[in-house]
This record gives sequence, C-alpha cells and structure tokens, in this order.
Amino acid sequence: MWDDWEAAPRGSKTVYGRVGIWLGANGHIHVRLGGGDGQISTIAPNAASERGNPHLYRKLRSILQEKGRWSE
Repeated sequence: MWDDWEAAPRGSKTVYGRVGIWLGANGHIHVRLGGGDGQISTIAPNAASERGNPHLYRKLRSILQEKGRWSE
C-alpha cells in the first residue's frame, strides 16, 4: 500500500494522492480524498446546486463510465 499523499519532485508545487470516486444513489458523484478515513465531498451536475460543478461532474462521470462503474 502506498502513502495517501506524496509530494512531486523538488521544485514543483504539486502533491499527488489517492482519490476515490463513486456514483451515489442521489445521482451525485462522491469524492474521497485520501484513504479509508479521508475527507468526502460530493459533486452535483446542476450548476445552481451548492455542490454543482457540471464540468467536473462530466469529467468524473467519464472516468466512472470508462472503468465500468457508472450505473444510472
């Protein structure tokens, strides 16, 4: 098992980490940052929603579909 977060090589401001995504029963995509007890957030497809981000939703949906994890 690898660390949840690792800094990129020196000189970069980037940190790479483990991210889990899944489709919730309400149609929102859930995002877990880090391992099993990491922070969870949700992304909604509706821009008017407090958690709405249609652009990011489409990108994450595409990943879930590509990996066979999208069922709607």
